[in-house]
Amino acid sequence: MPALILKAYEDAASGGVLVIGTDRRILSRNRRFLDMWRLPEASAAEGAFWALLSGMGGLVSDPAVVLDRLRDPRAFCDEAGRLDGQVFRLIDGRTLEIAGRSLCGTADEAIGWVWYFRELEREARLAAALRKASASERKAIRNEARLRDAIETIPGGFVLFDAEERFVVCNEAYRAMWPGAAHLLVPGTPFVEILHGLWDAGFRGGPSNREDWIADRLERFRNPGGAYEQRRSNGGWLLVDERITAEGGVAGIRVDITDLKRREAQLQALNDALAQREAQLRHLCGNIPGIVLQMRVQVDGSVAVPFISDHVEDLCGLSPAAVMADPMRLFRAIHREDRQALTAASRTASREAAPWRSSFRVVHAESGAVTWLRGGFVPTPSPDGSILWDGVMVDVTLLKAHEEELSRAIDRAELANRAKTEFLANMSHELRTPLNAIIGFSEIMLSELFGPLGQQRYVDYARDMHASGQHLLAIINALLDVAKIEAGQMELDERAMSVRALVEDCLPFVREKATERGIELAVAVPDDLPRLSLDPVRMRQVLLNVLSNAVKFTEPGGTIAVAADRTAGGGLALRVADTGIGMTAEEVAVALQPFRQVDRALSRRYEGTGLGLPLAQRLAELHGGRLEIDSVPGEGTRVTILIPPERVLG
Repeated sequence: MPALILKAYEDAASGGVLVIGTDRRILSRNRRFLDMWRLPEASAAEGAFWALLSGMGGLVSDPAVVLDRLRDPRAFCDEAGRLDGQVFRLIDGRTLEIAGRSLCGTADEAIGWVWYFRELEREARLAAALRKASASERKAIRNEARLRDAIETIPGGFVLFDAEERFVVCNEAYRAMWPGAAHLLVPGTPFVEILHGLWDAGFRGGPSNREDWIADRLERFRNPGGAYEQRRSNGGWLLVDERITAEGGVAGIRVDITDLKRREAQLQALNDALAQREAQLRHLCGNIPGIVLQMRVQVDGSVAVPFISDHVEDLCGLSPAAVMADPMRLFRAIHREDRQALTAASRTASREAAPWRSSFRVVHAESGAVTWLRGGFVPTPSPDGSILWDGVMVDVTLLKAHEEELSRAIDRAELANRAKTEFLANMSHELRTPLNAIIGFSEIMLSELFGPLGQQRYVDYARDMHASGQHLLAIINALLDVAKIEAGQMELDERAMSVRALVEDCLPFVREKATERGIELAVAVPDDLPRLSLDPVRMRQVLLNVLSNAVKFTEPGGTIAVAADRTAGGGLALRVADTGIGMTAEEVAVALQPFRQVDRALSRRYEGTGLGLPLAQRLAELHGGRLEIDSVPGEGTRVTILIPPERVLG
């Protein structure tokens, strides 16, 4: 194909050439074709067939003569694929001839079409001049014609001035660059006169006044120093290259680089925007207390770091440039004891392309300081199999120190708690032995087993001793239960029992006290409730502690209601509601802590160790349930013992 197109150009001599493929794609055209039709470059670009026809059609008096041939060459050609010349006129008065032939063989074998255009008036003038001239003159005329044709093929504007700075010749592209001053481009016109004409026509890029502009332009013209860029008054740009000829004249070439400058400006704007974004990113990363990086891991395991924030220098003693040039320097900064685990974690994450987190230490390259980092990395797989990791590694050295101190504090607290539990268990056993003796002897004295005590005062003393011993024994038992639960040593002896039996077993222990204070006990426990799988002793302890508190904190004349029903989830709720003094939410939280009373005033007014509700709560939790306490100061408290569904039988 290139050879065929070259042959078409040779055949065209000084005319215009247009080469079109059978798919109506423009394959080539020469400069003479564009100048002849006064067409811009873009209208005859590759693939712009229909745009070209539109431009040509607007210049022809009878468009069908030309356009029909270009659209459908086979309709006008002979069997050999040739199209005879057809003369037509342009609307500017010029007369042209169009002829054509197929590329590569006959019309049926054609792979494209070559079109030749001749300007008949120009050739007629040349022929007339040749007829009148002598042999030497004809040769000169032909040489001048060839020179002019060669000048017209130059990609840009060409102009020549003689040694006297007078205009000699230019091509059509040069004339088109100065539409308002083209009339001055006549052989013999001085360059300075042309400059004044350009100024008057508005071509004033450069200095802002006439004298300075002309002086600057003359200086460049007389002392050319190579190619330079010239700004035009319309905002366009020219690349100007002027050279001194052998005869002392000046030959100049001007190329319109407006599009190139526009693209350069767009590219510069993009570069500036990228630089600004990078500066913003680095500023943002500089405010993050850690290292922000981007790391690409190739299929072969090689690693590249296209970005890393400046904090790598503070934490590792490495500059960002050094790490991006050699990513292994960052790996070598990792503490030796952490490298293996970190490598294994990163390889697993790479295989699965999954986010991963890890904590590790880095060693400062200069100071040797050790810093704990906690890193998080998110992958973005690429089509080539590599993975781009976006990561942030935050300095958690202080947090690590706090965690270690907290861990040590927890260990100390657990050790102290175990010591306390063991102490309570040991002391409770030590106290229970003599206490049982005191209770037993007081019972003997009260029963006057070995004879009357005599004085009533002794009987009263014995009764007080027995009551105090029982109270102290209850406290010790509660302490032992709390200690067992905290030590995880309490086991449940589970049996089936009814809810009504549970309630009736507990009521006798509080009924006497309630009656003494004028408190009404109301019980509403249905007989058809299912049986429960519980430790009877421990669940009685839960309900009895709740009932005892209700009696203790309910004023005389109040009411305590005991009820039971099924829950929505299939469990069972045992409720104790009183009309007592009530508590705030903060006071409820305090009451659930061991050895805590709501306030000192209550401690003085109401007896107790602060173990009742905490012990009831923990025993309920041992059964898989829990306590819920709803209380309003001055209105009362409702405690709900929730039994889970798995402990409901049937």
